[in-house]
Amino acid sequence: MVKVVKQTLERCKRIGNDPHIALLMYRATPLKSDMASPAELLNQRKFHTTLPSTNKMSQQQKQARKKMEREKRDITETYNKRARQFRELSQHEPVYVQLDPNQSRWQRATITRTPTESQPRNYEVMYAYIASDLAFRDR
Repeated sequence: MVKVVKQTLERCKRIGNDPHIALLMYRATPLKSDMASPAELLNQRKFHTTLPSTNKMSQQQKQARKKMEREKRDITETYNKRARQFRELSQHEPVYVQLDPNQSRWQRATITRTPTESQPRNYEVMYAYIASDLAFRDR
């Protein structure tokens, strides 16, 4: 989207057209042929542009909203097929942590503090530094 807007603004500057009219036309253009444009969905009214259009706004808008809700529900159902709740971890429980997300190396650790209500997913862990393992890697 950003690329399209930049190209449109550059083209307007080069040709000498009004960039505001070009952006209005871009926002008033439907995303799909059977849906209303983003501006029409947001403001619930038809925009006056030089683009050809029909006057079936309210019915088209209802259909577009239903279609978007159906697509969102389908995406949610697909995601929830594999999503699951993890069990709560307790204090002093052994776990593995990844110290550097760019490397696939995991380190043993122990949970020292469990989450609070204000931060429900925040665990504090303590891991043991293994010097012999690092010395072996440096050779």
